[in-house]
Order: sequence, then structure tokens, then C-alpha cells
Amino acid sequence: FTLGVGMGVGISYGAYAPRRLPVGRSVMAVAVFDTGVSLLVGIAIFPIVFANNMEPSMGPGLMFVSLPYAFGNIMFGDLFGTLFFGLVLLAALG
Repeated sequence: FTLGVGMGVGISYGAYAPRRLPVGRSVMAVAVFDTGVSLLVGIAIFPIVFANNMEPSMGPGLMFVSLPYAFGNIMFGDLFGTLFFGLVLLAALG
């Protein structure tokens, strides 16, 4: 799913890519980067969930339960929370 979201961007990027671009290496780099970011997000969110006795099987809505609590407990959390959820909104609209 996460690799399919940026399909339009990938098509636009491909139109401007040089002819000798190693496509296989580029595809592998995107897949590895996407998987790495997903794992890092999981490593960041699940300790918050377990520390606050939340149910980890809530699905995507877990982000809207655990992250506001985490942002509320850090310095400049209001700023980071606003930026994060603003970017989530932009990703949903894009």
C-alpha cells in the first residue's frame, strides 16, 4: 500500500530521469527506504502504546490515540503535533 501512494510522483520522476538510470537499483532503494521508515515508526509508536496500557490492535486509528499523548509529553509537543498531523492531512489529500 505505501509504495502505491506515490505512483503519480514516480511517473513524473521517471519522465525527467536520465536514460542511463539504473532502474532496478532505484526501485530497490525506494522499497528499502519505505520498509525502513515503516519499521522505525513501529519501533517509536509501540513503546508508547504499551507504556500507557493501550490496545495495540486498534489499527491505523492508533496513531490518533497514542501520538497526541506522546506529543503532549515532550518539549514543543504542540508544534511537532501540529506539523505531524498537518503532514498526515496533506498525505491523505495527495
